[in-house]
Amino acid sequence: MGNDLKHLIFTFDYELFLGSNSGTAEECVLDPTQRVMDILLQYGCNKPLFFVDTLWIYRELQDPALGNRIEKVKKQLKSLAEQGAYIYPHIHPHWLDAKLNPDHTWDLSNISKYRFCNLSDQEKELAWKESMAVLSDFLGLASSDLGYRAGGWSIQPFTDFEPFFRKYNVKYEFSVLPGNAQKTKAQQYDFRNVSFATPYNFSKDIAIPESGGMYTEFPISTLATIRGLKSKLLHKLLWKTGDKYLGNGRSVLAKVLDTETRMGEMASIELLDMASYPYYKNYLMGNNYIQFISHPKMLSKHNLAQLERFLEMATSRFSMNYDFKRLISQ
Repeated sequence: MGNDLKHLIFTFDYELFLGSNSGTAEECVLDPTQRVMDILLQYGCNKPLFFVDTLWIYRELQDPALGNRIEKVKKQLKSLAEQGAYIYPHIHPHWLDAKLNPDHTWDLSNISKYRFCNLSDQEKELAWKESMAVLSDFLGLASSDLGYRAGGWSIQPFTDFEPFFRKYNVKYEFSVLPGNAQKTKAQQYDFRNVSFATPYNFSKDIAIPESGGMYTEFPISTLATIRGLKSKLLHKLLWKTGDKYLGNGRSVLAKVLDTETRMGEMASIELLDMASYPYYKNYLMGNNYIQFISHPKMLSKHNLAQLERFLEMATSRFSMNYDFKRLISQ
């Protein structure tokens, strides 16, 4: 990759909040997704990846009373695909135990099935079958040559996923945070042995690169830890002035157990602010591949303004590629 060409991959987890109150589709996905997409298209990025929480849609489709709001989701996702975005599955298994709140939000506080490996064989089959049905039957999108991101980055053990990757022709994976590990009552992953900051092939073990492997891993970029006092004060000020994230639900709260290793901060629009902007700029200067992982529900007006600032800088200095498939075809 030449220094004048930057591969900037934007990925989004298209989902509600995953705790005791999911929030609403309008505020967690529909509105913030439209806002960020408007900015991306302004700078020529029509190839972002949206990892859709397919079991959320599956559960909503089971209740006819929720049809109107899920139709809005369907309309937006089809529009994104028509504009060039990739739409891929993102499975949070504990949606199988979700309960509908009186206000028609969802309660996902039962996290016993948060990790895919905690499902029975029958539940695993159901999760993938219904996820593929959401993509093909509900959205009318191709269900082959797919990418995937695991809920909570919990893609291990990969042996649980590999049969479904083969069955549904999943070729590209986007869950790895190099050098990081965490174990809570919900999620669990260990990528401490992964040092690759650019895409690599693998087959049986996601943390072991293998030349000519069946699958391609696109690791999430990590920056040096930057959450200093300046950033914390800025965050506090923004919240006091009402510049909070756009979503309106509650996240999963799970106590860290015996493992937590953080080698840096993931590149993310929701973490991009005035204080961290110089770090993102410097990272771009020194690297030709950056994958952002972001969540529409967690974006704020300030984040979006900084994204626009970042893209204006990037496009004025470099040639940009926003299509991950172009990256691996070279």
